[in-house]
Amino acid sequence: MSPAPVRVLLVDDDEDDFIITRDLIAEIGRSRYRLDWISDYATALATLQRHEHDVCLLDYRLGEKTGLDLNGVMLNLQSMLPQMLGEQINLEFRCQPDLPLVAADATMTEQILMNLAVNAPDSMPGGGTFSVETSAVEIPIALARQNPDARAGGSFV
Repeated sequence: MSPAPVRVLLVDDDEDDFIITRDLIAEIGRSRYRLDWISDYATALATLQRHEHDVCLLDYRLGEKTGLDLNGVMLNLQSMLPQMLGEQINLEFRCQPDLPLVAADATMTEQILMNLAVNAPDSMPGGGTFSVETSAVEIPIALARQNPDARAGGSFV
């Protein structure tokens, strides 16, 4: 009896990426891998919750769900940061509910927050509060005109 194939789920809204992935997996060996492709967010979420696959390959740019959840990144670090801050520095998170997704790298964002936390004790030798806040803001046109690098009219996180 042959072993069960490794079940691979590809979540990607681009059929060309599916074809490339399918062909690469076929080169490894047809009988050992089974590739399932889902192209929309809702179906992918439901499938992932059933835990039917051994491996999931996920496209971060998936239609309207493209982007990084900054609140989620912050909450993932919530248990680690107090150890970096020490006992004299309090940690405070203020997360805006329903924050829009952002175009950012999760690992880089985590690294930035950890670097700030590691350096906080040197900046606050007497103690204090390390605050991290997320919010969506809109830059007014008048303010954007004062800074040539600013873009007006859009929502920013």
